[in-house]
Amino acid sequence: SLTGKTKVLEATEDVVIRFKKRGEKETNVEFVTRLDLGENVSDGATRLALEKHLSAAADVQRYFNNLIKLENMTNKVGEALGVDMVWDGGQLGGQEARKDNEKHIEEICKESAALREVVKKY
Repeated sequence: SLTGKTKVLEATEDVVIRFKKRGEKETNVEFVTRLDLGENVSDGATRLALEKHLSAAADVQRYFNNLIKLENMTNKVGEALGVDMVWDGGQLGGQEARKDNEKHIEEICKESAALREVVKKY
């Protein structure tokens, strides 16, 4: 800092992941996080911390969704998979953006058990 004084901020974080078996092929995963950043934390820092936790929860969802085989696919899982397939890169457009989009779709297809089955069949 310019004044030579350093502020010490204290934050705490608790994360719990619960697995609840619902059937032979269904398990609910509950991802709970409690984040206390203290009173003197900016809105921007709070937003960054929340985005980090939401990103982690999305990664957990994506991991389990990718394990689902085609025969067990549901509308909800299919919708999440479709969202993952939407590519948001490629600022310049043109041929390079098209190639990058194709690479993105190929990666999604490799990661998902259901899409691997579809690619294998067709």
